[in-house]
Amino acid sequence: MEQIYTWKEFMKRRRLLNARLAEVAATCWHPNRVIQVGEHYRQITPEAFTLKDKRHFYKAARELLEKEVLLHLYMGAARCLPGEVGRYAAECGFNGYRDTRISYEWRRDALACCTYDNYVMFSFYFVLFGHERRITGTILHELCHTVHHHHRLPFWQLLEQKLKMSGLVGQDYDGWDKKMLHIAESQMPMPEFLFQRLYHIPSAWCVPMYVPCCSEDDYEAGHWSCFYIETFSTLKRIIRKKLNECRQDGSLETYRRLYGVDESVFFC
Repeated sequence: MEQIYTWKEFMKRRRLLNARLAEVAATCWHPNRVIQVGEHYRQITPEAFTLKDKRHFYKAARELLEKEVLLHLYMGAARCLPGEVGRYAAECGFNGYRDTRISYEWRRDALACCTYDNYVMFSFYFVLFGHERRITGTILHELCHTVHHHHRLPFWQLLEQKLKMSGLVGQDYDGWDKKMLHIAESQMPMPEFLFQRLYHIPSAWCVPMYVPCCSEDDYEAGHWSCFYIETFSTLKRIIRKKLNECRQDGSLETYRRLYGVDESVFFC
């Protein structure tokens, strides 16, 4: 398997993996057990994906998530993500940004965070499974934290400015809940752009973060969303276990040297 040299190549490689996972998921899904409640809302019944179906999916996922595949993707992300974040930092004028780190061992549920010394931290699982627009939005979100280490009004105003600068939202976008603007700056406002409208996703579904899909249409339809809410924690455990095995047998270190990635890029 060839090395991953660019962010574009990494995204292409992870799309292929996600498409294969989605193909397996399609054999586990029972759309006839989805109840149409309204024009834009469907009720998902527990029978839509049974325990037997989930076990079938997990077994197939273990085969698809081969150690070599995971090693290339992990090192590819470690090599390319800092450059992608650095590019946005330079384009949007975040002079305080220092560097990016990534980890598969991060026990928190967070997708990413920014430290007080302006290092941006990313969960490998988010980079592997997160929707591309959400990854871009999260990069800008964390870079804004290099200026404002809080979620008060100045932070959201800066984020909206940078989202418009990047083209992630239109220049006419006004995502603020006007009723919340009178709230004291010390409290957290409730911007509407926390929802899918921010990412130009027209679907009426409130789409979750981790949705591996084989196409944008599948993502918009929302059919995969509930399935991956149910299965994502197990996918994380499968990946963590395999990468821990790679660490123990020395292959993780071998690939790190092969990719020329400095140890400081990784964190626990």
